[in-house]
Amino acid sequence: MKVILVNGSPREKGCTYTALCEVAGALEKNGIETEIFQVGAKPIAGCIGCNVCLKNGRCFVDDPVNEFVEKAKTADGFVFGSPVHYAAASGAITSPPSCCPSVPSPRFSTAHSTEREMCLPESRGQQW
Repeated sequence: MKVILVNGSPREKGCTYTALCEVAGALEKNGIETEIFQVGAKPIAGCIGCNVCLKNGRCFVDDPVNEFVEKAKTADGFVFGSPVHYAAASGAITSPPSCCPSVPSPRFSTAHSTEREMCLPESRGQQW
């Protein structure tokens, strides 16, 4: 079993990363393979509904979403981590999941699936 932990913080080794490492450690103690995938510092384009992904199996924009989709094909579960700014998860963490269902693959269904669980931990680091 493999779980991808997605770090939506622009700070690659910040509070969100620390929280994801704690989750990864607990999963690994139970024999689950983990991988932390950093998306928070990279620009991600929003979906424009062009349907290129339905024809090509990937978005025409070369950003981290395509890389995430490839990794997700081999994953059994996901944990999305995000800092909370102004009472919401970062855009970097909300964009990939909203784009991915349009990409066809044997591991991703366009319909809502109960086969995989998602978890969105939030970090609220204070810098005073």
